[in-house]
Amino acid sequence: MAGRLLVVLYPGVADWEVTFPLFCLRPGIRDTLASTGRGRIKTAMGFEIDVALAGLGGVKVREFDGIFLPGGMDPGTGRFPQALGEDQALLGLLREFAGEGKAVAGICGAPLVLGAAGLLKGRRFACDITENTRGWFEGAIRVDDAICIGAKVLTAGVSAILPFSIELARLLGDDKTAGVIEAFFVR
Repeated sequence: MAGRLLVVLYPGVADWEVTFPLFCLRPGIRDTLASTGRGRIKTAMGFEIDVALAGLGGVKVREFDGIFLPGGMDPGTGRFPQALGEDQALLGLLREFAGEGKAVAGICGAPLVLGAAGLLKGRRFACDITENTRGWFEGAIRVDDAICIGAKVLTAGVSAILPFSIELARLLGDDKTAGVIEAFFVR
């Protein structure tokens, strides 16, 4: 049975941080696109993506094996949209996935939001945001590694998008897909 992944999108999401991992994970992993808001999502590069689930209130965690939050850029500031770290629906959903022992993954600046949800306390993490924004990384251990995995929480900088995709497949219980990705891109 294929793993089931919830992918959370938001205005300004980095297209490449969505499309490359999903390209790698398919067809072994089934994904569902959800949004923090309503309607279509306009990406960092200006493309529009239709989502299956508008808003996060209707998400049933039991229907998924993991959740993935890609990085992105606030169109107004050109920086990671830190308002995501104050989105209570998103933070609650991340906590619920972690509490159920399901995979939680964030790449580039998205580990900031995992920190805001309290999921990085006492854990090593990788993130492309270097400042300790609003104290969301308090109690967490930043490492220079490109990728970190601990207790089903996966974090990585964008330069590790390939190993991130491989490890996400493994966290979702699909070693076959992880092997296919490695064979195609690495060997």
